[in-house]
Amino acid sequence: MSTNWTEVLKDISEVARQSLHNLVIENTPPLPQCYEREFIEVASDMKKEAILQEVLTDQEHIKIKLKSILTSAGDTFQQTQKILQDFEADAQRSLALLEKEFADISEFVKKLDKKKSEQLDRNMDSFLDTGGEYTRRIASAMLDIGKYQEKLDLLSKQIDQDHLTGVYNRRAWEHDIKEICREANRDAQTDKGFCVAMLDIDHFKKINDLHGHPIGDAILKQFGAMIKNHFTATGSVYRYGGDEFAVIMPGMTIKEVESHLKTLRSQLAKTVFIARQGKTRINITISCGIAQWNPGSEEEMVIQNADDALYEAKEAGRNCIRTEM
Repeated sequence: MSTNWTEVLKDISEVARQSLHNLVIENTPPLPQCYEREFIEVASDMKKEAILQEVLTDQEHIKIKLKSILTSAGDTFQQTQKILQDFEADAQRSLALLEKEFADISEFVKKLDKKKSEQLDRNMDSFLDTGGEYTRRIASAMLDIGKYQEKLDLLSKQIDQDHLTGVYNRRAWEHDIKEICREANRDAQTDKGFCVAMLDIDHFKKINDLHGHPIGDAILKQFGAMIKNHFTATGSVYRYGGDEFAVIMPGMTIKEVESHLKTLRSQLAKTVFIARQGKTRINITISCGIAQWNPGSEEEMVIQNADDALYEAKEAGRNCIRTEM
């Protein structure tokens, strides 16, 4: 994210507010998929593409929070929709009345007397007053929807994050690997390839069995922070499941990825993972599998190749790296 947090948050707030406004105007329910699609379109239209990567995990407790917020937003949306429907009905009735009154404007002018003139003035005043009231009610409803914006922005960031390790979760992985494959195949001629690496902590089950799951969780948390920091400049890190992690590295060759993983293994060899306030100290090793995307390949093939390479690394005795083209 940009170091100018104030400007970035201001841009995000501006795009989110306009997105919610558009959903109300278009009678579109403020569901996550609708909101995300509208957010992307508005950000592009407003030339604020830089924030998309900042706001662009599937945890049950986050789902519950999001559902509660969206339910409240939905209620406000329905109230706003009802207001718009009432306003439209009243407007149609008023316009029909005016149309009838002015059906024959020439004849009306000839026969117009003071009483009818006053009646027309009252009708017009009533119409304008009603419109003003509905406008105020709509503005109030929009402000209510805006109150949920900050919470929705926060949850949109949390929903793609693994709560234990701090890296991206499986939901984010499935979305990102599909997108990067689609983009690579679309721009195959521009040589925008990528590599995927699968990392597995060796004999992690023994750590849980011997020391207990709280110790295992502490190891996972520290390891997640370590690899996230290691690949910050070169790729995105995901918790694939359990003690298995995945890394997507755009624009890199297998040799370059292998070099990064060798450096990581060297760091691990010098690292002691600590739990229970230093009472438990554990060294770990990892097995790694690398696969390179080839033009025309879908994400399933890339994932399968990386997984096969990881299996070969385990079969070779673990604590090593294997590659698949």
